[in-house]
Amino acid sequence: MALDQLHSNSQAGSKDRYLAAALGLWIAAGIVLIFTLPLLPIDETRYVTVAWEMRQSGHWLLPTLNGEPYSHKPPLLMWLINLAWSVGGTEVGVARVIPLLVTAAAIIAPARFAASVRYRAS
Repeated sequence: MALDQLHSNSQAGSKDRYLAAALGLWIAAGIVLIFTLPLLPIDETRYVTVAWEMRQSGHWLLPTLNGEPYSHKPPLLMWLINLAWSVGGTEVGVARVIPLLVTAAAIIAPARFAASVRYRAS
């Protein structure tokens, strides 16, 4: 019984290493692309514009696009972009890192949750 548990723990460790390596490679490629490609029209330009208008006007609860209320998306992304700008300066690349980090968290969180549930069940 103990040998089976040891074998399953070593398999989980190798899966974690593969996940970490793949995620690290994905983030590195994403960062290179973020700082070499221009903003993608429509989506990225719109979100950065809304975040910029939010920063300029100081209206943190009512996002606007070209002076009109922008209620198509929740403002969390724009808040995170402004937080990143506060830390890293108002560069386009800084704003584009936020979706990359959020996506990485969205990959890691379910994997860790599934692993914790699997270990509790055994």
